[in-house]
Amino acid sequence: MFENKVVTLQVKLTDMRMENCISAQLSFFDNNKDDLLKQFLGMIIVISPELRIKAFKSLEKGFSYGVKKFGYGNFLLKDCTQESLDCVHSVSPIISAEQ
Repeated sequence: MFENKVVTLQVKLTDMRMENCISAQLSFFDNNKDDLLKQFLGMIIVISPELRIKAFKSLEKGFSYGVKKFGYGNFLLKDCTQESLDCVHSVSPIISAEQ
């Protein structure tokens, strides 16, 4: 199908309103946001499907961990800042064929 073509996988990172994302992780964050902000202020957190948390200093490191550990779309990537309370980062794969 893709003879003599290179298939690349690009990642599109967009901010979306909270209600359009992973509901269990979002509910967990919303119910615990005061404690999470105190504990992880200024960090990027990954919330797993099992509602476990891992914190990172950069979005890239959090994203890489989440994809390797849980796969695309199976985790919540969240800035722990007051300014970002109503936004999340949603990751969607984009596949393109280049010659």
